[in-house]
Amino acid sequence: MTVDLLSGEAGPAELIAPPVDESIAARLRWFPSLLAAEGIDPSVVRAARMRIVFDTARCAAHPPVEGYAVSEVPFDCWVTIRDDRGTTHDAHFRRLWSFSASGDGLGAPRRPSIWRRIVAAVFTRRSG
Repeated sequence: MTVDLLSGEAGPAELIAPPVDESIAARLRWFPSLLAAEGIDPSVVRAARMRIVFDTARCAAHPPVEGYAVSEVPFDCWVTIRDDRGTTHDAHFRRLWSFSASGDGLGAPRRPSIWRRIVAAVFTRRSG
């Protein structure tokens, strides 16, 4: 899945359905505040793209606890941000995406701080 963190353009279309599209929209509204919280003026960001590849073959589902089943899917995430100086900042990391499922569908992701880690990882590698 790819997401333009400035425009919200995302794909492939098959993956951008509720609740994913709603999550992307919420994160886009929050992105400028996230940058500012990390001491980065949002106006210096000219391009910001994220690519996530989920390794669904290695998904782990755990036994239900109190009606909720927690699953984890390994993923790789690449983020590229270009600033107003033309400098490109890249980050790549691997994590587990944890989520819970109940009879009413998927619950909220269990790692909401992932966005903060993305920005911190990208800009700690700042060059020039």
